[in-house]
Amino acid sequence: MKRLLQLLGAIGSDAPPADKDLDEAFSEALQASEEELAELRLQLIDLLDAALDGDTPDIEAGTALRAAIDRIDKTVTERQVETDRIQAEAKKLLDGLRPAETGADAEEEEEGDGEDETTAAPAEAVAVGAALRASRAKVNAKAASEPYTSDIRIATIGAAKGVNLRQDANLDDVARVFADMATRVKSGRDSLVRIEKIYPEDRVLSANPSESDRLLSDMFSPQALAASGGVCAPLETDFTHPVIGERSRPLRDALPQFGASSGGIRYTPAVTLSDMVGGVGVWTNAMDQDPQGTKDCLTIECPSELSATIDAIVACLTIGNFQAKFAPQLWRSRLEAVMILHDRIAEQALLGTIQTAADALTFTSVAGDTIGSVLGAVERAAAGIQSRLRLTGTTTPILAVMDQWVRRAIRDQLRLQRLGSNTPADQFGITDRAIDAMFVARGVKPVWMPDADVLPAETPLGAMAGFPVETEITIFPQASWLYLDGGTLDLGTEVRDSTLNATNDRQAFVETFEGVAERGPETYVITVPISDLCLCPSVVNEGL
Repeated sequence: MKRLLQLLGAIGSDAPPADKDLDEAFSEALQASEEELAELRLQLIDLLDAALDGDTPDIEAGTALRAAIDRIDKTVTERQVETDRIQAEAKKLLDGLRPAETGADAEEEEEGDGEDETTAAPAEAVAVGAALRASRAKVNAKAASEPYTSDIRIATIGAAKGVNLRQDANLDDVARVFADMATRVKSGRDSLVRIEKIYPEDRVLSANPSESDRLLSDMFSPQALAASGGVCAPLETDFTHPVIGERSRPLRDALPQFGASSGGIRYTPAVTLSDMVGGVGVWTNAMDQDPQGTKDCLTIECPSELSATIDAIVACLTIGNFQAKFAPQLWRSRLEAVMILHDRIAEQALLGTIQTAADALTFTSVAGDTIGSVLGAVERAAAGIQSRLRLTGTTTPILAVMDQWVRRAIRDQLRLQRLGSNTPADQFGITDRAIDAMFVARGVKPVWMPDADVLPAETPLGAMAGFPVETEITIFPQASWLYLDGGTLDLGTEVRDSTLNATNDRQAFVETFEGVAERGPETYVITVPISDLCLCPSVVNEGL
C-alpha cells in the first residue's frame, strides 16, 4: 500500500510513475483485507483533498486519485457480492435438512428471509458489510482478551416437565419448582430441572478435527490476542522521505512569454509619449492668418539597438547506483526537492535582472502604517505610470511584484487595529483574496513571490522575530518585460558515462534556458517601511 501511495503522490510531478508500475501497485494493494482497504481509502481521500485545495487545483492528480478510490469501492463491492452469493448457495444446500424453528426465533428468521437482498444498493452493501466486519473484529478481540461468560438456559424435566418456566427464568423460579414438586418426588434420583450453558457456534468444538482446529486457531492467533507488556515486535519502517516545499513560478507566469531558440533577442527600445514631443502641435486660426513660424514636425532618428540573452538555470544531482536502486524513495525525494530549489533560483534570477534595470524610489508614510505604506506606494506609482504613458488600465495591466509575506503583514496589522476603528468588519478573518482585491481596486495586479526576500530561521528558545522593517515593491506595466524561453535540456535521472560508471554512480541533470528583455519603460523598485504597530485612532491622536 505504501508503494501505491508513493506512486499516486508522484502524479503531476516531473517524474510521474509509469502506468505499468501503477497497475502492479494496485494489484498488490487490492489483495489486502477490507479493513486495510478502508484505511487506504481514507488516505486517498486526504490526498484528493490536498490535490484539489487552493486556487490552482491539480486536476491530473485529482482525477487519478478519484479513479483509485472508485477502484477500491468496486473491489470491495465485488467481494461482498461474491460472499453473498456463496452464502446463498450454502443456505440452499441446508434447506430442508434441519427441523423447522418455532417461537420468536422462527418468526425473526422468516422476517429476515422475506428481505430481497439482491435489491439492496451495492454501496449500502459495502457500507453495512464493512461495518459488520469491523464490529465482529472488535468483538472477537475483546472476547479473546476477557474471560468468557456464557448464557444460561433453565428447563424443567422429569417429574416437573409440566411446570411452565419462562425463557428468562432464574434461580428463584427454580426454587419455586422444587417447592411445588416436593410432594411428587419419589426418590432422590428424580430430576426436576436442567441448567445448561449456551455457547455460540465459534465456541463449540465439533467431532470434525479440522473444524475444531480452525476455531482454536482463530481464537488464539496473534491477531486475536491482546498485547501486553509493551512493544515486543519489531517496529514498522517508514521508507518515505517527505518533501516540504512547493513548485511555482509566479513571476515567470505573470510576464508575456516568447520563445528564444537562438539564445536571446535583439530589439530597439520602446517609444513613449515623451519621445514624441515636437511631433504634434496646434495650428490656430490666428496663426494661419499671420504665420510667424512653421508647424511642429519631429524628425525620426534611428535608435540604438539593444539585446537580451538568456541564462541557464542548472539542476544536477549525483547518487550511487546502490542508493538509487535500493532506496528509490530517497532518490525521488531529492529530485523533487532540487526542482523546488531550481524554481526559487530561477525566480530570483528573473527578479534580479528586472530590479537591476529599474529606477529606485523610497516611500515615506506615518509610522506604524504598513497598510497605508504598501497601498500608498502602489497607488502613487501606478498613477504616475498610467498618467505618463496614457494608460487606462483596460489593456495593459500594471504588475506589483511583492514578497508573499507582505500579504501576511497587511493581515497582521488589520488584526492589530482597535475594534471600532476604521477597519473591515471581519478584521480577524480577512482572506488572501480580500487583500488582493485591495490592489485590484487600484488597477494593479499583485504578484506574490515566495523567493524575493526569504525570511531567516527563528532562533530556538528565543523570542519570535517580527516582520522585516522594510520591503521592496517592483512595479511596472506588464508589457514592459518579456520572458524569454530558450527551452529545456533534460538528460533525465539515469545519466551515465565512463567516469560515473567507474565510481558506480549515476546523475540527474536538467537545465532551463531563460531570461527577460526590457521592452518598455517605467520600472521602479520602491522601498516601503513595514511596522507591527497599531495605527488606531487614539494612537494617532497621541502624536504617532
